[in-house]
Amino acid sequence: YQDQLQRMEAQTIFSCEGPDCGRSTTWASEIFKRRDLSAPIRNQTYSASVVSSADSQSLFAIYVVARGNLRVMAHVEEIQVTEPITFDTNQSFEDELIRRGVVMLKGVKPSVSGALSTNDLDEAVSLLESIRLLPTHEIYVVCHIHASTSTHSLIDASQKCANSLATRIAAETEFSTHGFGVGPLMPVDDRPLTRIELVVPALLRTE
Repeated sequence: YQDQLQRMEAQTIFSCEGPDCGRSTTWASEIFKRRDLSAPIRNQTYSASVVSSADSQSLFAIYVVARGNLRVMAHVEEIQVTEPITFDTNQSFEDELIRRGVVMLKGVKPSVSGALSTNDLDEAVSLLESIRLLPTHEIYVVCHIHASTSTHSLIDASQKCANSLATRIAAETEFSTHGFGVGPLMPVDDRPLTRIELVVPALLRTE
């Protein structure tokens, strides 16, 4: 499902996995009204995404579980809206960063060469300027770039991307930032996903 959404250039509004999604019985009985979706809380994933084109917009809710007998169940809802809806994709930015120690900058995507638009840089700085509860000032900017070019060139481009954003954040906020480019070496669930993540090592969750 995630691969299909990526091919459709979907924008992820919210996602969770395992215990972060809460109780699967709640999803099964109260939200989707499907008892066969009940499963151990560690075996669940959920995503809410939007796919937009020039003349239409579709909203997707996808909930997947692996039941105790290892049978995989999926519930997919698609809503086609008549009027476009605007989402604040970074509205839970601070909460997620504090809770998990890592957060993806939604809607901010570097080019294959590692370049970031002025709007992308402004958006990232604005988000960090609004943070009030972060208990540490050390943040790593981690840039991931996937493309068909060589791995070496993608790592160089991602380092350029990470350094440019880290420098901008350090210049305009109180945070101590470090840039780290990994190119295509860290996919998400085996999916190539170009993205920028902010990582606070002191807050990373440990199992």
